[in-house]
Amino acid sequence: MLNGGNVSDLLQVVATSEPRTMRLVGELDASNADAFLNSLMPLLDPGGDLVLNISQLSFVDSMGLRSFLRLAKGLENTGKLVLEHPQRSVARSIELVGLEQAPNIAVVGGPPAEPVAS
Repeated sequence: MLNGGNVSDLLQVVATSEPRTMRLVGELDASNADAFLNSLMPLLDPGGDLVLNISQLSFVDSMGLRSFLRLAKGLENTGKLVLEHPQRSVARSIELVGLEQAPNIAVVGGPPAEPVAS
């Protein structure tokens, strides 16, 4: 699924205009973690960083975090997994398990800006 699309009813993986950059929309959990992983594994072959914009990922559980670790391991010696702009709840999950300290994973950017009420 190199162009992206629905991984499950809960999760979409959308290709962006940037090379090797995908946007995750929805929830990544035990019900769709394997399908998510299988959809992105082909992107590991050419090497280089793989960027996941997770600003629209509203939930991730331990199986979803494990998927991130497996992608990062698949990129060893060729690149790293970059997780961009996690929402607060997702950033908290990443922080609780220390995922940002794992080899080959970079968490960049804060949560998306909240709209300012006028």
